Parts: sequence; structure tokens; C-alpha cells
Amino acid sequence: MADTTADAQAAADDATTGPATAEPETTSTSADDEQQAQEAPTSPAAEETTPDDRDAEADAPDDTAGDDADDDDATLPPAVRRQLEKARREARNLRERAKTAEEAAKAAKAEALRVRVGVQAGLPLDMCERLRGDTEDQLVADAQSLIEALGLTGRATPPGLPREAPGHRGSIPPGSQAGAESDLAKIGERIYAR
Repeated sequence: MADTTADAQAAADDATTGPATAEPETTSTSADDEQQAQEAPTSPAAEETTPDDRDAEADAPDDTAGDDADDDDATLPPAVRRQLEKARREARNLRERAKTAEEAAKAAKAEALRVRVGVQAGLPLDMCERLRGDTEDQLVADAQSLIEALGLTGRATPPGLPREAPGHRGSIPPGSQAGAESDLAKIGERIYAR
């Protein structure tokens, strides 16, 4: 059936254009394409593209990836289209992950700066979260105002740590027996004699 319609179409073409030529149609098609390419007017703007313009276009983010690309992809073989689509999905996922990582890093830096400024100013660690500001100077000013509002003075001792009595820095009090004995044998005899 397809052969019959193809033969009928060829006969109709011969009747309108004249006798068939011995050349295959593919060469006449490529010759027609070449002739159209030579006759096609070129715009001066397209020819005057500078290397700087090309670099700017290459550096611009491709937010429209996939809009016009689908039209061009129709001419590609299916295997290449699948690979291209996979590469585009992967690039999109990597861009999203990079953006998320940058945001997390920015938040972590801001938190570290808040804690550092708060501890240096003498705020307890749990109060450092309350500091507001974008720059170190703003955070220092906020820490000072918070210290004044809470009535804190100087550096706060973290809870749970004992305060040392003046003059005692963890040393053995003078005149005690433990400080006088330095012979390990005597210390051992005294311990085991009990």
C-alpha cells in the first residue's frame, strides 16, 4: 500500500515538473540548502559579536535551560536526549545543593560570630543567642546593652564551676602533712598501716 502511494506521488511529481532526473533527491536537497544559505540575508548585529559579548553570554546563568533546548533536542537521537536530560537534572540538583550549602555556611558563620562576641563581652552562653546584628560592631553594642539590662558585670562564671577563695589556687595548704612527705615508701606504709 505504501509503495502504491509513493509511486502515485512520484508520477504526480513527474507530471508537474517534467521527466525524472538521474540524480538522487538527497543531492538536490543539499544543493537547495546551500543555495538558501547563500541567499539568506545576514544581520549586521549577528556578525559584529565581539569576544567580550560571547564571554558575557557564557558567564550568564542559564535559568532558562530547557525552554528552547527542547526544540533543539527533538533532532537528537533518543539516547543522546536521555543523557542530556540526565546531565541537566544533575546540574540543577548540584546548583540547589550548592545554594543550600552556602546558606548553611552563612548561618553557621553568623552563629559563631554571635557566640564569640557574646562570650568575650561576658554573656553566658545561653544568652548569646539573643544578640542581634549583622556586623561585629553591632553585636558588641547589643551585647553591652544586654549586659547593662541584665545587671551583669564583667565575665560571668559558667554555672557548675566553684568559685575559688582568694589566696587558694588549688595548692596544698601550708603546714599540712601531705605536703611534707615526699617519700613514696613512707606514704605507702602509712596508707596500708590502717
